[in-house]
Amino acid sequence: GQSEKNQTKSDIIHIRTYPHHNDVGVAKVWEAGACLAEFFLSHPRYVRDRNVVELGAGVGFTGLVVAGVSGAKSVHMTDYTEAIMENLAYNVME
Repeated sequence: GQSEKNQTKSDIIHIRTYPHHNDVGVAKVWEAGACLAEFFLSHPRYVRDRNVVELGAGVGFTGLVVAGVSGAKSVHMTDYTEAIMENLAYNVME
């Protein structure tokens, strides 16, 4: 659509998932995380100039959105398993 034509590379977040992996943290972008990301896109004042910690970041979608558009001082994303942390690091570096 028209909005896609106006996007730049910096407007797009690429997230790597493993939908067939046994570790649910790397399987998908969770709906709750997508909703929270949309909330912060609409209301960045809640995190602007703050240090933000995302517990259970999974693939990192919410934290990456907050880091990219909110004006937060810092965003720290955490999770548990090695597979999740490796994939999260990959998504942060992309």
